[in-house]
Amino acid sequence: MRVVIAGGAAMAAAGSALVGATGNLWVMSAASTLLGLGIGAAMTASYSAAGSVIPSGAHGTGFGVLTVHRW
Repeated sequence: MRVVIAGGAAMAAAGSALVGATGNLWVMSAASTLLGLGIGAAMTASYSAAGSVIPSGAHGTGFGVLTVHRW
């Protein structure tokens, strides 16, 4: 899961940098797609990792804390 989280974060960072660096609409659209895919992969893997370590009786609290406290 670390690889997916790190890869997703790197993908999101690259997409974000491209969005900020270009004025071309098509490049910006592709960069936004890259950004969205990166965030989606990293967040999905983060929630999966959290779900595997949070005790089953505390899932509500654990996921609530994870959702409220963004990195």
